[in-house]
Amino acid sequence: MTAIRRDRTESAFSAWLRSEPRLDSRSARLSVQDVDFWIHKYRASRDTRGSRSVDHMMLLEVKTHGRRVDFAQRETLGLARRLLDSKFVFNDNERVRTTKLTMNNEVREVKFYGYFALELSEGCPLTSETIRWHGRVIDLEVLIEVLDFARHPRTLRPLQDRRHQPPGAKQLHPDLFVGAEMR
Repeated sequence: MTAIRRDRTESAFSAWLRSEPRLDSRSARLSVQDVDFWIHKYRASRDTRGSRSVDHMMLLEVKTHGRRVDFAQRETLGLARRLLDSKFVFNDNERVRTTKLTMNNEVREVKFYGYFALELSEGCPLTSETIRWHGRVIDLEVLIEVLDFARHPRTLRPLQDRRHQPPGAKQLHPDLFVGAEMR
């Protein structure tokens, strides 16, 4: 299970997310982190050439009472920082920004699906009469599948995380490699 907050102040949604066995941190391989603040200074800049519209944004995680950022949060926020700092390849079919990052000597493909809003009629999905995912009414099962990336967060269709051959690539028959040594 996902760890209980040390300060014992959690929302009903956090409690549900932590206790939902299908979204267990170990078995589902999910690291769920809350984000304290997105700080956005909007359209404000003046220099020697006059004024212009420039936006500045940063993500801020706040720890108090001597607490430090733990490993899981450090890894997730580190990936987010690297992802936001990197160049993206935009896939029109899925509306996903994809980049490859090297972190801890490991090449990782990271897919960024964007921003989504979850609206609950109550504090927890279990007690909510209405669940809206980015404006669309969904049920609890769909919410769990979206949060587990079994469904695409934008289209809500089943998400297939499989490799596709690039256009024009020759298909190699797997039987050609039977008995061949891997190099």
